[in-house]
Amino acid sequence: MLLVTSRFKPARTLMARTLSAALSLLLLLAASSAAQQDATVLRGNTKKHAAPSTKMADLPPFNSKEYRFRVVFPDAPRVQLDPSSASFEASDPDDSYSVKVLVVTLDHDAALADLGTYLHELDQGMRLNGATLTNCLTGLVSNATAVRCDLSKPNSRGMMILVRRGGVAYFVSAEQDRGNSKDKQVAAAVRSFLLLPEQETYTFADQNFRAGFPTSPRLSTLGPNGDGVVVKAVAAHDRYMTMVAIDDLSESQVKADPAAVFPVVERSFEQTMASSHLQLTDCAPVEFVGGYAAHGCQYNDDRATGSLLLILREKKIYSVLANQPRGNGSDAEIDAFIRSFQFLK
Repeated sequence: MLLVTSRFKPARTLMARTLSAALSLLLLLAASSAAQQDATVLRGNTKKHAAPSTKMADLPPFNSKEYRFRVVFPDAPRVQLDPSSASFEASDPDDSYSVKVLVVTLDHDAALADLGTYLHELDQGMRLNGATLTNCLTGLVSNATAVRCDLSKPNSRGMMILVRRGGVAYFVSAEQDRGNSKDKQVAAAVRSFLLLPEQETYTFADQNFRAGFPTSPRLSTLGPNGDGVVVKAVAAHDRYMTMVAIDDLSESQVKADPAAVFPVVERSFEQTMASSHLQLTDCAPVEFVGGYAAHGCQYNDDRATGSLLLILREKKIYSVLANQPRGNGSDAEIDAFIRSFQFLK
């Protein structure tokens, strides 16, 4: 849903906290962007701007299925990818205003920090580059916590919103040269920003399940006879990985008590991943829709942490796994994926 002013309240000033690596990157990129855009403005002031021939209402929305957002850019955006961030930026044909979306991967501490911390630190960082944030209001964008502010620089002005969902922060800004009259376009561009659902439901009829994946999943067959199936998808910037594996049970496992089967499967899982020192901890029975026997475990190896759900159904075992690089802040996304798994019938 769009930002609605009536649903906003004045943002509180909070004590500054130690910046995480992700938040430091956000400030660095924001400061760099400010410098780059000011340089563009100085060049732009050497010429007169004609009114753009295209209205915002006529522009098609830009959808990033990989980074899970939607916004109306004035032109095709330029995309810059870095190890833990992605930047999308475009100006109208007359270079009279620009729109930018910066997507930053958050670490665990940053994902849990109060959004006011981001506003406080971001404001401090931007002041060092001659920019200020005023009239800040807190609210929701697509049900995610957000802050919207007026943005002022020596040679430009505009609006920005900062949105955080799970392990990602979105920095969205629209600016125009001072002296221009693109207030409506700037406001419309910022308000057009929406988050797509973090995970999209995909159905696999032959495998009899559906689940929410962060990107389009890939299905592979395993085993000498192709009896095993793995469905896998990885979120943008490798934030987290999601997977459903389906294997046949042996005849003895089909007849055995499920309480005896799960420990064997879990040890086999650890042995398969012995090179990365995988440990499955806190394994215990969990309730699953339909009354099928299920076990849940915490996943820990040298590089990743996550959750594993094992389900026995008929003559198969379903392994539902989601993990993330150590220190990442996508715990909520991992939990959502595990909960999204359903049998079709």
